[in-house]
Amino acid sequence: MKNSYQRLSIRGLVLFFLVLAGLNPSYAQTNLPVELFGFRLGQYKDVVTNELGEPSQSEITEDSTIVDFYYISKDSSTYVEFQYLSSKQKEINAIQLSENKSQRSFYGIHLGDKENKLISTFGKADTTLTQEFHDKKAVTWRYDKLNLSVLIIGDNIESLRIWDDTPQKDYNQPTVNEL
Repeated sequence: MKNSYQRLSIRGLVLFFLVLAGLNPSYAQTNLPVELFGFRLGQYKDVVTNELGEPSQSEITEDSTIVDFYYISKDSSTYVEFQYLSSKQKEINAIQLSENKSQRSFYGIHLGDKENKLISTFGKADTTLTQEFHDKKAVTWRYDKLNLSVLIIGDNIESLRIWDDTPQKDYNQPTVNEL
């Protein structure tokens, strides 16, 4: 009798924590996503070049961020984009994957899924921005606490972007306090 009571109470306790973890959205959002398309934020640019070769296209934005595009499909509708800050040109600062449909999963979400899958996984976005894209409604959902943005065109998820927003220090110019 005592053994069965102990097993029951342990099972009950385990079940309680599993339910609690599943129902508490802040628990699921404590770990920031750091990996997309098999690459991690902070990884060196050489890793990308060794895996994918030279970029299909590169740009430098107004704030001197370097953006490298790698077309995955022949028609360039599927691409992965890596961004590097001018202060850390060798480390991935942001990764974006864009396409109509994907076999790769990101927290159980596939490109091409409907927005309700996004809501069930991450909840409602912190901010949204609505635009027109090729005569279709395009909405960017931004999850600030997760460093994640998702582009939805029509009703389908078409792009995922993660970024690292940790404060960047310039170790070449230390302050008096850092010395």
